[in-house]
Amino acid sequence: ALPILIRQDHGPLKLWFRPGGDNTVPRSRYAIGCDISAGGTGNYSSNSVACGVDRQTGEQVLEWAAQGWPATKFAKLAVGLAKWLMNAYLGWEASGPTGTQFGKVVVEDCDDQNVYYRDVEEIGSRKKTRKVGWYNGSDEDKGELFEELGMAFEDGTFIPRSEDMIRECGEYEWEAGKLIHRPSKSAGELEKAHGDRCIAAGVARLLCKDRPTTEVDRGEPNRDNPAYGSFGWRQWREEQDLNRWSDDVPQATIEDVLRSG
Repeated sequence: ALPILIRQDHGPLKLWFRPGGDNTVPRSRYAIGCDISAGGTGNYSSNSVACGVDRQTGEQVLEWAAQGWPATKFAKLAVGLAKWLMNAYLGWEASGPTGTQFGKVVVEDCDDQNVYYRDVEEIGSRKKTRKVGWYNGSDEDKGELFEELGMAFEDGTFIPRSEDMIRECGEYEWEAGKLIHRPSKSAGELEKAHGDRCIAAGVARLLCKDRPTTEVDRGEPNRDNPAYGSFGWRQWREEQDLNRWSDDVPQATIEDVLRSG
């Protein structure tokens, strides 16, 4: 089922496209990168974040950010968002217990197979391991992710829309060989785990690079939403019916989230 979208001034979901009839999305190829928080709700708790990108244009099209979402619950939401964005390519930061819990729900419980697998660590190899998600093993790994994202901003292959995400990208800096989050250090929380928009965006950028689209894809004439009720719209709905969601995916996931503040 398609989601029910309720406009809110401070809701968790931001969209940079206009949904079509029945809240359908523009026809394209998408990726969603996620960063997973510990699920707390205190003053210094971080957000769980999903960043959606149109892989054909490099434009950010979606951001979902909220506190208080345990990894298992957030995983179901991420699968729901990916299914809504035309079965988007899904990836996440897989480090630590939250990344493990998130991945287990996505792959085993929700049976989502359109997910990012890490590359084999061999120069020139394009083979994939059986390990899901981007692994943040060191400050160098995170620094490389941010550097790739910054280069994509500059060359126009990633077009950011979220002001909060752009601000967060400027909050990290190197100090004495360590990559630190300046606001957290100022608050005495140097070792705090973050669920930051910039990490989710970096993972989304990684997914776009891992699975690039072709020039033919960029010129697809049916990318925009057809008019509601038109022949093109009815044809699209028939195609969607052939690719209906699995019964294993919680149908109310997106609806429940969008009703929350």
